[in-house]
Amino acid sequence: MSKTFTTPKYFEELKVGDVFMTPGRTVMECDVRECSALAGLFEEIFSNHEYAMKESVFKARIAQGPLTLIISFGLGLQAGWMHGTVQALLGIDQMRVPRPTYVNDTIHMEIEVAETKETRSKPAGVVTTRNTVFNQRKEPVLTYFTRLLIAKRPVEAAVLAE
Repeated sequence: MSKTFTTPKYFEELKVGDVFMTPGRTVMECDVRECSALAGLFEEIFSNHEYAMKESVFKARIAQGPLTLIISFGLGLQAGWMHGTVQALLGIDQMRVPRPTYVNDTIHMEIEVAETKETRSKPAGVVTTRNTVFNQRKEPVLTYFTRLLIAKRPVEAAVLAE
């Protein structure tokens, strides 16, 4: 079942196959400029329109891959399901960029719970998600898996829920 803007989910509430959709966000000129300044990514493909039009294989300015990734993290939080329950990012695996994100593309993400794993030593469990970022043409522009430490329901909340 696909959910958009849901309430926070504790580890016990997440099931393999759950899907969450994020809101959309347009990648703007200022995002690309600020990412270049922050990270020192001053390649002309990001900063020079004329160069990108004439010399790049994409024939347009593109957003940095890490920028698309960090925006997708924000979109994931805005979906609501992990707000207040995510304890840590444990890893990012198998990140792929099948096509570029262009300046002015509007992206959103589909998050699917791929695996849940109990932990013994923490009041949390490990959740692996499959994340696919799409542009406005429904083309995937970024895919990756994340391993997240998600809080288990507090004992007092679990008693009240029963």
